[in-house]
Amino acid sequence: MKQSMTRKLRLLATTVCLSAMLVLAGCGETAQPESSTTESQESTSQEQSGQEQNQGGHLSSLLGKWEMIAEISTGYYEYFQDSGCTIEVYEEDGKYRLDYIHNWYDYTELCGMVLEETTQPKYAGLEAADWYGVFSRRTESNVTYQLVKLTEDTVKLQIHAEYSYEEDGQTVEDAMDTYYVYVKADSPNREQVETEYQYRNTVTVSNTLELFQAVADNTRIILKAGKYNISELTPEERCSANLNHDRDYETGEEISYPWDSLYAADMHDIMLEGEEGAEVIISTEDAYAAPLCFMNCSRISLKNLTVGHDVEPGYCAGSVLALSSTNNVRVENCRLYGSGTYGIEAESCYDIRVENSDIYECTYGLVRLYSTGRSYFRNCTLKDSVGFTMFSLDEVWDTEFKDCAIRDNFVSYEDEAFISANDGGVTFDSCTFQGNRYSYLKNGSVTMKNCTLDDN
Repeated sequence: MKQSMTRKLRLLATTVCLSAMLVLAGCGETAQPESSTTESQESTSQEQSGQEQNQGGHLSSLLGKWEMIAEISTGYYEYFQDSGCTIEVYEEDGKYRLDYIHNWYDYTELCGMVLEETTQPKYAGLEAADWYGVFSRRTESNVTYQLVKLTEDTVKLQIHAEYSYEEDGQTVEDAMDTYYVYVKADSPNREQVETEYQYRNTVTVSNTLELFQAVADNTRIILKAGKYNISELTPEERCSANLNHDRDYETGEEISYPWDSLYAADMHDIMLEGEEGAEVIISTEDAYAAPLCFMNCSRISLKNLTVGHDVEPGYCAGSVLALSSTNNVRVENCRLYGSGTYGIEAESCYDIRVENSDIYECTYGLVRLYSTGRSYFRNCTLKDSVGFTMFSLDEVWDTEFKDCAIRDNFVSYEDEAFISANDGGVTFDSCTFQGNRYSYLKNGSVTMKNCTLDDN
């Protein structure tokens, strides 16, 4: 059974990688509309069928942009999450068409696909409804996409993929279904929809062990007041079913993550939320560990938390919140404190939003982003830190700090800028700089808009 599963995963990995290569080969950072070229060159019968069915009028309720908020997987496609995607339905040439916008690089990956209406789904698995939207790609004869409208501002997408593989000298035919929930981009009910579909489980915890045992996909964890000291757990307690597992690079065997950290890998749709009005602290005594670390995860939310190191200043080698290949991160009303190296450190990430939060008392800098895009900091205070460049932003794009207070930070090395943005760009909009000390303010592509500078 294990060998069969491995063969399936290898086949799917190969299929997905080849598809990605083909897409990337034909798409730049912003793809040109394909209404007269590739995807829209469907068969004549499909075009005519779509046009006739469009006259029913149901598809008009899908017009506009829809943003993915939850993944509900029943097959192995869950290993190939496509985070941060938008679908847009529009009318063109008398037909309803659909663009699939891959937000990672902000280009339209699958564009101009004809959307047809049907009263019966082609494959089982979706909720019962009076009508469904169906589309496919000319180059993917084995994959069918189906949409069903759940509410006025919520739709579910089913991806049905058929495939075959060799086992014991025989060809085995198989299929799998993966489901995603989308919400209308301008929906006033977004938070309610996220609670219903993104977090299917809600768990309340009151100590560190309960916290580690509760972490799972599609789970909202409410932390009651108190201090959650990760270092109080034994290595065995830190290694729950979903946390603190690593892999030996030489043997490939699974091993325990050796540091006092909440380390999650290959997970999605998790919220850690301090109970309303409660003081909740997540800390570690391990100078080399990030208290919170997420690798290859998506849709991670932190709310109403204080997170940091209980270590003497200057002895830390780990950040407070460490992110790697992780997308769609939300930090709201949090306090990230040193002596961690950086308050937030992210590499190869996408869509990080930090609002109404404080970063302070760090010993390397405030924020370090590398090869990361669409990072937004809103109404944050970044203060009281000493060390190297405070904002180390390399190979970043679409990054902005807005309405932030940046004060009383000290760059203690003369050859280090306060803000460094190499091979990318960052904007500081309506921010206040006060009492900071440095040799020079910025280098690289740094834009200041409506900022106030009162530094030493």
